[in-house]
Amino acid sequence: MLSTILFSIEMFLFILATIFTVGVIRCEANTLTSCPDIQSESITGVEGHWYMVYASTLRSTVRCTFSDMVNKGSNHFESTVTIDMKDNSPSQTMVSDIKKDTDGKYYDTWVDKGVVKKDPVMLKIEGDFLLEYLCVHYANGTVFEHASIHSKTKEKSDAIKTTFDTMLKNKNSQYGQFYEQPLTDCSG
Repeated sequence: MLSTILFSIEMFLFILATIFTVGVIRCEANTLTSCPDIQSESITGVEGHWYMVYASTLRSTVRCTFSDMVNKGSNHFESTVTIDMKDNSPSQTMVSDIKKDTDGKYYDTWVDKGVVKKDPVMLKIEGDFLLEYLCVHYANGTVFEHASIHSKTKEKSDAIKTTFDTMLKNKNSQYGQFYEQPLTDCSG
């Protein structure tokens, strides 16, 4: 009987040690030091005017955000994002190139404080909605994941938000969650 109890305790400790080990490995695998392997399948239909309706960041000083995607040919798009600010603050505009590289993945090339950045990007069309996912690499070795959902019509959809959220999380993205974005008096 004593040997049965000791065996049970040993098994319990073994199982507990295994759980802790797997937990540590899982935590290390989920640190934000690398981007998940998320790729664009096809970017057909991405050109046009888009309104940001959901994003993984919430900015209270923004009236609305919209973008124009221009097809430059051969898997190359120019993205011009305009952030329309509240309280008569000047709008902000960011221009970047989205191109398919020799590795078959798409990258967003942009300038940040005079430094050219090239980060993995994924675009996915679902009806009148566009998912844009960007993974920014910082010099200190960390990454920042940004995801946003855009609409051609300013329409919002909980169903599409859930669809894109599930898709990103199934690919091990740690982008966070989607917040509804303002479209008040949008000039775009």
